[in-house]
Order: sequence, then C-alpha cells, then structure tokens
Amino acid sequence: AEDGIRDLVRSRGLGDVYKRQPLSKPPRKRLQLLIRVGLSLGLLTVLAYSIDLGEMGQLLVGLRWEIFALLIFLTLFERLLSAWKWQILLAAHGSALSLWQLFRIQMTTGCFSMFLPSALGVDVLRMVAISQCSSRPVQAVAASAADRFISLTINLLLAAITALIAAGTYLAWPMAIVFPTLFCGFIGVVAVLTQPALNRWVAPLVHKVLGESITAKLRELYASLLAYRNHERALLGNAAIFALMIFIRMVMVYFQALALNIQVDPLLLALVLPLVWVALMLPISIGGPVSYTHLTLPTKRIV
Repeated sequence: AEDGIRDLVRSRGLGDVYKRQPLSKPPRKRLQLLIRVGLSLGLLTVLAYSIDLGEMGQLLVGLRWEIFALLIFLTLFERLLSAWKWQILLAAHGSALSLWQLFRIQMTTGCFSMFLPSALGVDVLRMVAISQCSSRPVQAVAASAADRFISLTINLLLAAITALIAAGTYLAWPMAIVFPTLFCGFIGVVAVLTQPALNRWVAPLVHKVLGESITAKLRELYASLLAYRNHERALLGNAAIFALMIFIRMVMVYFQALALNIQVDPLLLALVLPLVWVALMLPISIGGPVSYTHLTLPTKRIV
C-alpha cells in the first residue's frame, strides 16, 4: 500500500507486481489483425469504386420511407426471434435468462458484427457475453454452439436444395455440386463428433496437451452438447423458429429492393439468397466479404 491506499490482494514483492501486469498481444497477433482489417477495408474500397455512387445517391433520394419503417420493425422482430430460439436451448439446460437479457446481447453483438470480418467472431462474443450472465456458463456456451450447429445445418440444406434447382439455368453445375457436397460433409463431421467413443480417444490427448483444468471444462461442454439429444422438443422448436427467421430475412431483402424502387423477381431472389448466406458464414477472415461480392453479382440478372 502506498499513500494511504491499501491493496486488496497482498503483494509478495516486486516480481508479484510484474506478474499482475496485463500481457500485451504478441506482435504476430497484432500483425494478423491489422492484415485482416486492412484486407476487409480494401475490399470495401474496391466495392465502392465498382458501383455508380451517383446512381446510388438517386436511389437513396427516392427511398420509400413507409417501407423503410416496416423494415426496421421486421429487423427488430427477427432479432427477437433469434433471442427466443436461443432461450429455448438455454432453458433445456436450466439456464434461466430472460428474453430481454438475450435480446440485449443479440443487439449488442450484432452491432459489433458490423465491424468484424467474419461471423465466427460474433459467435465468440455471444458465448462470452452469455457465459458472464448465466450461473451455468458451460451450459450457456453449449447452447450457443448447438444454436450455431442448427443454423448451419438448415442453411446448408437450403443452399443444397436451391443450388440443385438453379443448376444448369442460373448456376453452373460444378458450382451447384459444391453446396450439396458441403452439406453432406458437414453432416458427416457432426456424426463423427457426436460419437461417445470420440471422447475416449481424444480426451487423453487433450489432457496431455491442455492440462487437467481445461480438459475438465471441455469434457463438461461436450457432455452438455450431447445432452441435447434428449431434448428433441427444444431442438425442433429452435429449428422451427430459425426457419421462420429465414423467411423473414427473404422478405426483408425483397422489401429493401422495393424501398429503393427496384423490381426483383421473388422466386429468383429466393434461389440466390441461401447461397449468399452460406458464403457469409465462412469462418475465414476475408472469405465472407469475398464470396459475398462474387455471389451477389448474379443478382443483377434478377433485377
């Protein structure tokens, strides 16, 4: 203690003081972050130069504000549904978080997602936020992971179906085959990961590399994920709400076009959007923006 200020934790000397200092990020990590942010900003700059800003300004001037107000309502309603489907999975494990708490987390992390280069960072933010609010943090993280698995499954399935429908007409067959392949590969990986025998094979290796404490947390997380196999109603409820969210998102994109006085074929839009959404879920840093830029180019044919 100095100058009459008493430390809450007893210090064991100067070395202990240095140990308490926060560790700075390694230079390599900082460099990777700067590269990712720089690439994302560069892609946005290229996109800005590839469009007619004057034409975009004319579209914004003619914005239909009544449809814009409806879009705000639909956006908030879609976020509320997202919090609800999350709450269903949390309740299955006994986490009593209110819908309002989850809605605030959704809105806060959604704001950060506008500045993150991929969807993976948003999932991490949500897991951290909900683990701090819940008395059962491991089960809360398991609910977030299960929610992402269900979303991925439905999105990949829908993309596989729409790709096969659009194959040969709006999408080349080699590209169309990619989406059913991704879906089958994802289902195969999930099937392997949910095998109880995997825990017996992998646990000793994880224990050797990460230590007892982290291994115990991972084992609890894995058991919480497998426990959802006994909560079919929660899984079906989550999937049903997400299917409704997909429909609302399609309606929102259609209304966005109408708000700007752009005529869009709803059927062709429904074929394109699932493919774009799958690209946006890519976990790599710049894969989302790059794929979005390329896959949205065919939408010019449906306007």
